Amino acid sequence: MTDSGPNHKARDHAIWSASSTDRWCICAHSVDDPNTHLPLHPHPFWADPGEEDQGNFHTARGTCIHEEADAVLTHYKKTGKVHVEQKTLRFVNPSNNSEHTLAPDEWHPHVLNFVNGVTELYEGEVMLWGEADVELMNEVRINVFGDDIWGSTDAAIVSPSRIHVIDLKCGHSIVDPSSGQNKTYACGIYNVAAMKHKYILEIELHIAQHDHPQHWSRYVATPRELKAHYDKIRQRPTLSRCAKANNELPTAKCINAYCNWCPKFTRCPAHHNRALAALELADKKEAVPKLHTDKLKKLVELGPLLSDLIKAATKELTERTKAGDDTGYKVVAGRSNRKWNPELSEEEIVSQIEALAQMNEKEVNPWEKRLISFTDIEKQMGKGSVDALVIKPEGKPTLVPKTDGRKPLDNLEVLNDG
Repeated sequence: MTDSGPNHKARDHAIWSASSTDRWCICAHSVDDPNTHLPLHPHPFWADPGEEDQGNFHTARGTCIHEEADAVLTHYKKTGKVHVEQKTLRFVNPSNNSEHTLAPDEWHPHVLNFVNGVTELYEGEVMLWGEADVELMNEVRINVFGDDIWGSTDAAIVSPSRIHVIDLKCGHSIVDPSSGQNKTYACGIYNVAAMKHKYILEIELHIAQHDHPQHWSRYVATPRELKAHYDKIRQRPTLSRCAKANNELPTAKCINAYCNWCPKFTRCPAHHNRALAALELADKKEAVPKLHTDKLKKLVELGPLLSDLIKAATKELTERTKAGDDTGYKVVAGRSNRKWNPELSEEEIVSQIEALAQMNEKEVNPWEKRLISFTDIEKQMGKGSVDALVIKPEGKPTLVPKTDGRKPLDNLEVLNDG
C-alpha cells in the first residue's frame, strides 16, 4: 500500500482540471488560463464581469464527505480494518457562510459504499498477485500532461494486469463511470503504472454513488481507448490558446451539460445569445408546439438561469425604487393571511367565540384535535423511528434530465391526468 497523497483542504486545483474534462473538451473558453487572456465581450446583460463562483452548499457537503472517506480509507491502509466513527460532521456553505451539520446516518452510507467497494477490489487483486505487487492509492495527484492537465483521484488500485480508478460522488445526478474525468485520471495513472507493469490489459473505471440505484457502476476501458482520450485532451490547452489569440468567441457549439459549473457561465456570449432568443419568444407562446425538440430542451434548460436573473433584477429594482428612483414601480405591502390577534390569549379568544356562538345559537368547538406530525415525533424519538407508520405518496409528474437518479414513470398515462 502507498501513503496517502494531499487532502482536500491542503491541495490546490488544476487550471485544466480532470473533473472539468468533459466541459473544456467542448468549450475552449471555459478555462481561466493565465497564459492567455481574452475578455468575453460583449458582457451579457445580467453579468457582473468580476463575479466568481465560490462554491455552494452541495460542493461544501461533498468535500466534507470526501474528507471523511479519505480518513477511513487511510485508516484501512494502516490497519487493514474499516472503521467509521459515530460522529456529526460540520461544514460551512461558502456562498453565505452558514454552518451545517451531517448526522452519521446522512454521511455513513456514502463513505461505507465507497470504502467497502475499494477494499473489496483491492483484496481481490491481492489474492491474485500478492500484496507486494498491488498498490492502493487514495487522494493522489495525477499529472496527465505536464503542469497543464492534472487532478486528484479519490482512489486507485494498480496490479500487474489491471488498473482500477474509483471516484466518489455524493450528489443525486447519475454520473457515468466512462466520464472524461475518470478517463483523465486513468491516463495519469496508466502513464506511471505502465513503466513498472508492461502488460496492463484492462482499465476499470468505477463510480461509487450511494444515491445511484445500484450504488456502484463500472466501465471497462482498453489501453487503446485510453490512448485516444489522452491524444484528445493533451491538444486542448493549445487549441484553447489559439482560439483566444484569434479572438474567437464562444458559440452555440460550446454550450454543453457542464456549463452550469463553468466559472465563466454568467459572462458567456453563447448563453447571452440563447437568453435573448428565448426572450424574443416570450410573447409568442403559440410558436412553442412548432419548435424542434432540441430547441425545446434549450428553452427548458434556460429556466434556472432566467429565474435567478429575474429574482436578481427584481431585488435590484426594488432597492432603487425604495431609494426614490423613478423606476415606474412602487413598493406596496404584500398579500398576507389573517391570524389571531397575538395580543389576546387563547383563553380570551375561546371565551369570545363561545359568546358569539351562544348569541347566534350555534354549536362551535373552538378547539381542534390534531395528530402530532411525524417530524415532531422523530425530533424526540430519532430519525426513522416511525417509518413503519408513514407513507410517502408519489409526487406529481415532473420533467427532469435523464441524468437524474429517479426512476422514470412506467405508466406515462398519468402525465395526462395532471
